[in-house]
Amino acid sequence: MNLIQIKKYFQSVPMATTIDVAEHFKTQPVEIKCYVEHWEHKGLLKKCITKNKCGSCSLCDFDLLQHYKWSTKVA
Repeated sequence: MNLIQIKKYFQSVPMATTIDVAEHFKTQPVEIKCYVEHWEHKGLLKKCITKNKCGSCSLCDFDLLQHYKWSTKVA
């Protein structure tokens, strides 16, 4: 798995979480996080505003549940 593979995955889906990407590449979400941060920093991956939570326990890492969308426009 590399940056280009992560890019192609996000380009192939309308929206995805770090967990979705990790499941696709059969790895841990924390391993995907740095790739997501790279593309977000470049302005090509945008956070989507969502109000969904997985539950009420507050033990999940919200960054892993955050939805992202690929953008062809650099901010």
